[in-house]
Amino acid sequence: KFSEVYSVKVEKIDRQHQKIMDYINQVHSAVRTDAPLSEIQKILIDLADFTTDHFAHEEKYFKKFNYPEYDSHKKIHENLLGKVRDIIEEIEQGVDVDLINVLIFLKSWLQDHILIVDQRYSSFFNEHGLN
Repeated sequence: KFSEVYSVKVEKIDRQHQKIMDYINQVHSAVRTDAPLSEIQKILIDLADFTTDHFAHEEKYFKKFNYPEYDSHKKIHENLLGKVRDIIEEIEQGVDVDLINVLIFLKSWLQDHILIVDQRYSSFFNEHGLN
């Protein structure tokens, strides 16, 4: 669940992070209830599409304010999305995907990315007037 510990102190970005959490929770629920793989794939596609827009939103601010970690942060975004798209592609190709590992990856992504990587821009954005 989203809590203050995940907040980057930018309301719009926090709302987007909450939505990403919602998608990941949907994947978890679908796996837990043994939902059809097509349903899990649909949620992952929605997650990837939303996250693509979210990352573009963050990167717009990186450019606007000359964020010093822009290049490394953008590369992390590309890697994360690439992994999600790889999982979607494997499902489409009928590869036997280990859904527990997918959940572990998604949880790790959420925690590591928001709690560590995104927190580094929090005060930088606030100093430039984003709240």
